[in-house]
Amino acid sequence: MAKEKADRMKKRLNGILVAAAVVAMIVCAGCAGQSRVLYNSLAAVQAGTSGAYNGYLDLVVKGKVTTNAVPAISRDFNLFQQTWSAAVMIASWNTNAVAPQAVLDASAKVITEINVAKGQ
Repeated sequence: MAKEKADRMKKRLNGILVAAAVVAMIVCAGCAGQSRVLYNSLAAVQAGTSGAYNGYLDLVVKGKVTTNAVPAISRDFNLFQQTWSAAVMIASWNTNAVAPQAVLDASAKVITEINVAKGQ
Protein backbone atom coordinates (compact mmCIF):
# COMPACT_ATOMS: atom_id res chain seq x y z
CA MET A 1 0.00 0.00 0.00
CA ALA A 2 2.79 2.43 0.92
CA LYS A 3 4.67 1.52 -2.25
CA GLU A 4 1.62 2.26 -4.42
CA LYS A 5 1.18 5.59 -2.68
CA ALA A 6 4.85 6.42 -3.29
CA ASP A 7 4.47 5.51 -6.97
CA ARG A 8 1.43 7.77 -7.30
CA MET A 9 3.35 10.59 -5.68
CA LYS A 10 6.24 10.13 -8.13
CA LYS A 11 3.84 10.20 -11.06
CA ARG A 12 2.41 13.46 -9.82
CA LEU A 13 5.91 14.91 -9.38
CA ASN A 14 6.42 15.34 -13.13
CA GLY A 15 3.16 17.20 -13.49
CA ILE A 16 3.96 19.36 -10.50
CA LEU A 17 7.43 20.19 -11.84
CA VAL A 18 6.07 21.26 -15.21
CA ALA A 19 3.31 23.29 -13.57
CA ALA A 20 5.82 24.88 -11.21
CA ALA A 21 8.04 25.84 -14.13
CA VAL A 22 5.14 27.50 -15.92
CA VAL A 23 3.96 29.29 -12.77
CA ALA A 24 7.51 30.40 -12.03
CA MET A 25 7.81 31.87 -15.52
CA ILE A 26 4.57 33.80 -15.05
CA VAL A 27 5.45 34.98 -11.55
CA CYS A 28 8.98 35.91 -12.56
CA ALA A 29 7.66 37.86 -15.50
CA GLY A 30 5.36 39.79 -13.19
CA CYS A 31 7.68 40.50 -10.28
CA ALA A 32 11.07 40.80 -11.91
CA GLY A 33 12.31 43.74 -13.86
CA GLN A 34 12.18 43.39 -17.61
CA SER A 35 15.90 42.73 -17.69
CA ARG A 36 15.45 39.47 -15.73
CA VAL A 37 12.37 37.98 -17.43
CA LEU A 38 14.22 35.82 -19.94
CA TYR A 39 16.80 34.55 -17.47
CA ASN A 40 14.13 33.69 -14.93
CA SER A 41 11.96 31.87 -17.46
CA LEU A 42 14.97 29.92 -18.74
CA ALA A 43 15.90 28.98 -15.18
CA ALA A 44 12.36 27.77 -14.48
CA VAL A 45 12.28 25.62 -17.61
CA GLN A 46 15.71 24.20 -16.78
CA ALA A 47 14.70 23.34 -13.22
CA GLY A 48 11.49 21.61 -14.30
CA THR A 49 13.09 19.61 -17.10
CA SER A 50 16.15 18.59 -15.08
CA GLY A 51 13.95 17.58 -12.16
CA ALA A 52 11.79 15.40 -14.38
CA TYR A 53 14.84 13.81 -16.02
CA ASN A 54 16.60 13.13 -12.72
CA GLY A 55 13.41 11.69 -11.23
CA TYR A 56 13.05 9.40 -14.24
CA LEU A 57 16.64 8.18 -13.90
CA ASP A 58 16.02 7.49 -10.20
CA LEU A 59 13.07 5.28 -11.16
CA VAL A 60 15.24 3.46 -13.73
CA VAL A 61 17.97 2.81 -11.15
CA LYS A 62 15.38 1.51 -8.67
CA GLY A 63 14.01 -0.83 -11.35
CA LYS A 64 10.54 0.74 -11.33
CA VAL A 65 10.59 1.52 -15.06
CA THR A 66 12.33 -0.29 -17.89
CA THR A 67 15.56 0.92 -19.43
CA ASN A 68 14.23 0.71 -23.00
CA ALA A 69 13.59 4.44 -23.34
CA VAL A 70 16.75 5.67 -21.59
CA PRO A 71 18.81 6.21 -24.78
CA ALA A 72 16.09 8.24 -26.51
CA ILE A 73 15.23 10.28 -23.43
CA SER A 74 18.90 10.94 -22.68
CA ARG A 75 19.48 12.04 -26.28
CA ASP A 76 16.53 14.40 -26.11
CA PHE A 77 17.64 15.73 -22.72
CA ASN A 78 21.10 16.44 -24.14
CA LEU A 79 19.46 18.23 -27.08
CA PHE A 80 17.40 20.24 -24.60
CA GLN A 81 20.58 21.15 -22.69
CA GLN A 82 22.26 22.36 -25.90
CA THR A 83 19.19 24.39 -26.89
CA TRP A 84 18.93 25.84 -23.41
CA SER A 85 22.63 26.78 -23.34
CA ALA A 86 22.32 28.56 -26.67
CA ALA A 87 19.25 30.42 -25.41
CA VAL A 88 21.15 31.56 -22.31
CA MET A 89 23.92 32.94 -24.51
CA ILE A 90 21.40 34.74 -26.72
CA ALA A 91 19.64 36.08 -23.63
CA SER A 92 22.66 38.22 -22.87
CA TRP A 93 21.68 40.31 -25.92
CA ASN A 94 17.92 40.48 -25.32
CA THR A 95 16.58 40.04 -21.82
CA ASN A 96 13.08 41.33 -22.48
CA ALA A 97 11.55 38.10 -23.78
CA VAL A 98 10.39 34.83 -22.25
CA ALA A 99 12.10 31.51 -22.96
CA PRO A 100 12.35 30.83 -26.72
CA GLN A 101 9.85 28.38 -28.18
CA ALA A 102 12.66 25.98 -29.18
CA VAL A 103 13.62 25.59 -25.51
CA LEU A 104 10.00 25.03 -24.45
CA ASP A 105 9.53 22.49 -27.26
CA ALA A 106 12.70 20.59 -26.29
CA SER A 107 11.61 20.57 -22.65
CA ALA A 108 8.13 19.33 -23.53
CA LYS A 109 9.59 16.53 -25.66
CA VAL A 110 11.78 15.28 -22.81
CA ILE A 111 8.95 15.37 -20.26
CA THR A 112 6.47 13.75 -22.67
CA GLU A 113 8.90 10.89 -23.44
CA ILE A 114 9.49 10.37 -19.72
CA ASN A 115 5.74 10.15 -19.10
CA VAL A 116 5.32 7.69 -21.98
CA ALA A 117 8.20 5.56 -20.68
CA LYS A 118 6.63 5.54 -17.22
CA GLY A 119 3.27 4.53 -18.65
CA GLN A 120 1.43 7.74 -17.88
